[in-house]
This record gives sequence, structure tokens and C-alpha cells, in this order.
Amino acid sequence: MNSIPKASGLTPQQKAIGKLVSELREQWHCSQDNLPCYVIQGVHLKLTAKLLATWAECIVSNSIMF
Repeated sequence: MNSIPKASGLTPQQKAIGKLVSELREQWHCSQDNLPCYVIQGVHLKLTAKLLATWAECIVSNSIMF
């Protein structure tokens, strides 16, 4: 059975990723689609939850390494 973990059970890295996903959703919010989108030359590329999580994970991993 899948369940959403409680924040207290998350590692500091997982918490940082979750916070960053929220920030990315907000920063890339598209009012036309009411979703996070990357818009280039009028084309809206939907930023899925998986893509945002992967992006956040890469950002967090790189910031931890340096």
C-alpha cells in the first residue's frame, strides 16, 4: 500500500527537494494551463511532477556536492 510519508520521516535532502519542487511549481506556473509550464516560442511544455522532482533532486545534489 502506498502512502505519503510524514514530514518527520523525511531526510533533510528529501525535505529540501520537496521545498524546491514547490518553489519550481510556483515559479513556472502558467496561468493559461493552470499548471507549471516551460514556454518557448509560444509552445507550452508541461512540467510534470516527476520532471519537477528530478530537476529539484539534481539542484539539491549539485548544491550538496560543492
